[in-house]
Amino acid sequence: MTPKQFDLRSLRHQANRPRLNRLPYQGPLQAKKRLWLYGLSAVLVLALFVWSGSQHKEINRTLEADLSVVAEYQNNYADYIAQSSLSSVELAERGMALLKSNQQLELASLLLRVASEKDPQFRDAAIYAGFAELAVADTYWEDNAGEAGRHTQTALRYLEQAQAIDPINAYTYELIALAHANLGETEAASVAQQKAEEFAISS
Repeated sequence: MTPKQFDLRSLRHQANRPRLNRLPYQGPLQAKKRLWLYGLSAVLVLALFVWSGSQHKEINRTLEADLSVVAEYQNNYADYIAQSSLSSVELAERGMALLKSNQQLELASLLLRVASEKDPQFRDAAIYAGFAELAVADTYWEDNAGEAGRHTQTALRYLEQAQAIDPINAYTYELIALAHANLGETEAASVAQQKAEEFAISS
């Protein structure tokens, strides 16, 4: 079964910055009024900044706690799935169905990872487990780079497993290059991309 080539590299459009509209001169009284309003605004902005900083820290603490609970739940669920009667192929098919519909990416990743672990020689399960982890990471990069990095490292582990099974599959190297690039490992990304291009030509 030849894996379909998906592209995770979504375009990020930069919003157009609005032009600065200069206020017309309105005389000394209006200027004093504006100065008073600006001072009041500055105080309010400072208070809001302090409050938002404390809220941001609290949100981060809550998010980290939530993620640890999710991780523990996923580990337990992975054990449950691994002990089920579903074959590695059935698990992979269910994971692929979720991936294709772009729904429940974390569950898709879990199913594909378990499929890969049930059958360590199942190349496509390992490739798509890596792909799914990259897709999950893509949802975290803007708000939680640490969690995104963790999923990207997990993706690399499964992609390297797929590479060991089939060392000349171009798509595996393409995803490996993407993972290294997202982690800022430019040299490793360049090497993997060269291999992806080399094997794509020879295939």
